[in-house]
Amino acid sequence: MKREVRFTTSCHPYQGGEVAGFDPEVADALVARGVAVYHSPSVVAPVNRMMTAEPQPVVESQPAKKSEPATDAKSAARRR
Repeated sequence: MKREVRFTTSCHPYQGGEVAGFDPEVADALVARGVAVYHSPSVVAPVNRMMTAEPQPVVESQPAKKSEPATDAKSAARRR
């Protein structure tokens, strides 16, 4: 029967936070090396804030407003 582990750091081809199932001998070796911990689906620690953050609503962008023409002499000189 396979054992699930959650990687705590990168271990090719897995990245930290990924969960994968292995034969017990391989899972034990990964945990012994310190690159993974045994995975329990009921207790999952977040890897980083980005993975646990609430999705942000999409905000429609407004078209850019045209700028007012310059009224001072210095700005007018730059436009020429």
